[in-house]
Amino acid sequence: MRRLVLVVAAVFFLSWSGFAQTSSDDSPATKGDVERYFQLVKSSDMVKKMMATMAQSIHQLIHEQYVKHQDELPSDYEAKIDAMVSETFD
Repeated sequence: MRRLVLVVAAVFFLSWSGFAQTSSDDSPATKGDVERYFQLVKSSDMVKKMMATMAQSIHQLIHEQYVKHQDELPSDYEAKIDAMVSETFD
């Protein structure tokens, strides 16, 4: 009898988690739901860090290319391009 009660209790508790996961609301996520999710995973912080890293890489690449071709380019070329890249990423 005691085993039967334990088995019934175990089946009840294991099946309860299956019922808890089902949802009758199959409607798509709203804009507010998506914005809340992005806030929770801090996606804007990740994007800002990624953009800063990309901007730094592009500035470095521009400098390297300017050094290679500085005799063919105007003296203010690097500063103008750097300003344009910074403006784009800001």
